[in-house]
Amino acid sequence: MKRILALSTLALSIVFPSLAQQPAESNPVSESMRFLYNVNKQNIVAAAEKMPEADFNFRPTPFSRSFAETLGHIVDAQYLFCSQLRGESNPLKQSIEKTMKTKSELLKAVKDSFDYCDGTFNALTDAMLSQKTRQGRPNAFWPLINIYHGGEHYGNLSTYLRLKYLVPPSTERALERQRKELEEKARQENQAKPAFEMDTYQVGLFKRGPRWSVEQAEESRRLQSAHLAHLGKMAEAGKLVGAGPFLDGGELRGILIFKAASIEEARAMAEADPAVKSGRLIIEFHPWLGPRGIGERYAAEMKNNPSVKTQMVTYQFGLLIKGQRWTAESSPELDRLQADHLAHIRRMGETGKLVAAGPFLDGGFLRGILIFRSDTTEEARAMAAEDPMMKTGHLALDIRPLMMARGVLKD
Repeated sequence: MKRILALSTLALSIVFPSLAQQPAESNPVSESMRFLYNVNKQNIVAAAEKMPEADFNFRPTPFSRSFAETLGHIVDAQYLFCSQLRGESNPLKQSIEKTMKTKSELLKAVKDSFDYCDGTFNALTDAMLSQKTRQGRPNAFWPLINIYHGGEHYGNLSTYLRLKYLVPPSTERALERQRKELEEKARQENQAKPAFEMDTYQVGLFKRGPRWSVEQAEESRRLQSAHLAHLGKMAEAGKLVGAGPFLDGGELRGILIFKAASIEEARAMAEADPAVKSGRLIIEFHPWLGPRGIGERYAAEMKNNPSVKTQMVTYQFGLLIKGQRWTAESSPELDRLQADHLAHIRRMGETGKLVAAGPFLDGGFLRGILIFRSDTTEEARAMAAEDPMMKTGHLALDIRPLMMARGVLKD
């Protein structure tokens, strides 16, 4: 058992270094157990709250526990493990896994089981862990098996949520932290007189899928019609604020701009598109910091006059990508280039030719978007080529014509 405790402490010190730095008198092992127990508690309760009632009986295979049964199994185990450590009879008189099916009763049972175990974990000390229960097991066994078991089955719950196109709570929190960090970094880089008031969006780029075909067969026409209808439904839901096709006939087919709660929500909606489900199109997503108010004027006009015919406008859509001299390393030269880059974007915005610009927030090969109100790609390319970051080869531009409804962008 001492070896288990030593290995547990070592693992915790690797994953959570700050815990390993606590003084010995603060009960580092039991405090670490409490920390992990509370992580499980937060995740499992949130997962139960997040899954819709209609999907509580969902099971990925006939031989798997359902979502409801998995929660019930966790509850049953919680009472068993914690009553053993308390040295008392299990207060649970019937199996929750076998008797409860609805969301309301299972959510209450999950919370009640954690309330019961809270007292057990709150009372832990390192000295207690080396003592033995009445059954002869070291006290440390029961909190360890509880933490292990809860984490294992939260993994199951997470998988069930993903199969229903829902983001697991732990991933949602991590993505939100990452989004805030990247957004703050981008805002700091743009804070010196930004070219536009900024907001966060989710950008989807349509590409040719494995079943793409240029032939206009009956099936292709049917899918295109269903694709456009799906775009309309997402726009009516208030989540899709901008969309349009690229006109160069290349690998990239179009763009979607979402104002959704997360990329996962936007992806789930986009992947329900019949053209995506059929394999005719695929879509990749990136978080984007772009001009505030995209789509608002168009939506207001359509609300006031639903019968008005949409007017389409041709823009020049540029993807800023990593250039041959790209580097993530910071230096005085790069700081100066970044300032000059932002100043150039502001100048282009002031001409009225640049109608939207902003960085992607995921730190990948694609660095940002520039959208020009220009008749030709040559004119837009020439304006962008004056960017100091492009002149030095740190950035490059991939540009093509884009068609979008008038009023989506503030031009």
